[in-house]
Amino acid sequence: MLYSLNTRHSIPSQYPPKTPKFYTQLSRFNSRILTYTFTMKFTISAIVSLLAVAVSAAPLEARQAGTVSVVLSNDQSGASGTATFQPDNTDRSIFALYGSTPVGADGTVKASSAFFNVAPVNINCVIINNGVTIATLTNDKSFADLDGNAGQATPVNLNGAIIRCHV
Repeated sequence: MLYSLNTRHSIPSQYPPKTPKFYTQLSRFNSRILTYTFTMKFTISAIVSLLAVAVSAAPLEARQAGTVSVVLSNDQSGASGTATFQPDNTDRSIFALYGSTPVGADGTVKASSAFFNVAPVNINCVIINNGVTIATLTNDKSFADLDGNAGQATPVNLNGAIIRCHV
């Protein structure tokens, strides 16, 4: 059989040649794997982050046990002041705590009532003015009338008073 040197070689009807179906499917499979891998990594990292936050968060009682927040209010003027401190059974000057708040205007702390804003479980606070206990605040009794007359809102001068709280 003789071959002619002038024979033209046939060129495929589609140029460039078609990608075989197997490679196309493999390419799609690889892109899906990459998508799933990214999604799984993101999901796992999000779950791990949430678990870390949940485990490290302290219970509400443990977070509140660190501080107590007491509000003094002058029911005649409408002024009030809040002080937050540790309930460590220390005598604290009411003038030092409330002197710079609206209830301590004009250099005199005058208030007619006291109440808790934030209080841990089993809290006990006493307000002592001139050596006499004028109020006791607990979880069960979280409001106190400082002048001793529940029917009248008479402000009391608390410049020489102290507050002592303990859990």
